[in-house]
Amino acid sequence: MAHAFSNEDYGIGRAPITLRRIEGRSTVVWASDNAGVALGDVVLAIAGDGIEARLARLDEDGYGSNPAWRDLRAHQLVV
Repeated sequence: MAHAFSNEDYGIGRAPITLRRIEGRSTVVWASDNAGVALGDVVLAIAGDGIEARLARLDEDGYGSNPAWRDLRAHQLVV
């Protein structure tokens, strides 16, 4: 089965955090014990790259048929 992304682009394994958009902000909804963040923390940047810019790049790839699903999927892949 072909996927729209490759492991070279996004890596393999589970990220140490899971994000969702809550009240318009990228918020930590799950974190491993050693992630260095807490549930409810708002992520503004990853590796010096603004979170909204990273999400916009993922949205350009069109991972979904509607804006809500694309936003959810982008938050899954952005970390």
